[in-house]
Formats: sequence, C-alpha cells, structure tokens
Amino acid sequence: MKIKQILVAFLFATLVISCGNKAKDIDISEKAKDIDVSELKTECEVIDAMKIVMDEVVALALAVDSEVGASEEQKKEYESLDEKMTEINQKVKELDLDEDKAEDCPNYETGKKNQKRMKKAIKKLEKAISPDPKEAGEKAGKEVCEKIKSGDFSPADSQKLIKEAQESIDDEADAQIWLEAYMAAVTPCLD
Repeated sequence: MKIKQILVAFLFATLVISCGNKAKDIDISEKAKDIDVSELKTECEVIDAMKIVMDEVVALALAVDSEVGASEEQKKEYESLDEKMTEINQKVKELDLDEDKAEDCPNYETGKKNQKRMKKAIKKLEKAISPDPKEAGEKAGKEVCEKIKSGDFSPADSQKLIKEAQESIDDEADAQIWLEAYMAAVTPCLD
C-alpha cells in the first residue's frame, strides 16, 4: 500500500511540475522584451537570446488564426520580435563570434532543430500579417456578394471596404491585384 501511495505522490508531483513548465513555456511574452542585446557577450548568451525570440515567434504563429489573420496586437508583437532578432543578428556581426564555441553551448542543438519550425512560423505570420492580395480581394468580394444577396449592403459600404483595403495594402501592384480579384468575385452578384 505504501508503494502505491509513493507512486501516486510521485506521479502527482510529476504532473504538477510538468503542468507548471507548460504554463511557464506559454507565458513567454515578456522574455524577448527583457533581453538587453548590449549585454550579450558570449556565443551561449547570443544563442540563448535567439532561442527565446524563436520560441516566442513560434508561439505567436500558433496563436494566430489562419482564417482571420493576425490581430493588430499580434502584428505589433511580431514587429517587436523581428526588431529584437535584427538587433541580436547585428550584435553577432559586431562580436565576430566563434562558431566552434557556439556548437558547445547547451541550446545550440535545440536552436538548430528549431530553425525549421521558426521558418514555418515566420511564413505563417507574414502571410497572416500581409495576406495574399488576390486571396484578400476574393474574400472581400465574396463577403460583399453575400451581403448583396441578403439585401444588407449599400454602395457606401463598398466604398468604405475599398478604402480600407487601399490603406492596408502598401504596394500599388498588390492593390491592383486585390481590386481585380474583388471585382471578379462581386460582379456576378451585381447582375
């Protein structure tokens, strides 16, 4: 009986510790902000800092809704993380660190393994932040089409939608692609 009690206590303690670690891993929003790049001096410090930023980028990518896109808060967070990674990369160039020494750092292998996840996360975030203009135009056109069919759409709504799209697309060519896709999706509903 005592062995069962000890085993249950051990399993419970393991569960509590692992749940605590998961919560700790999820609550990483402040770590990248806390990195003072000017204080990074060694290969291991740089790798640790990069790992923190990479973990946050991956966590942010997982939090972004692919259907809706990134919220304004998520866009700002991604910009902040991108700036932090740029600062770290500039520091690496400045320090002229030794790659052989970096390979001896505890987080080196983890960082190498996470590079693929990081690239996927960045791709997802960039798409969520700056969606494909054709897809965005088609989506907007379909939404307008549905509203037209339901009788819940006015010309003022259309002008507002186009203005918002123009403000959100920086590139003139992308704006043209968006408009063409929008018009192709909405034109059948206008007949």
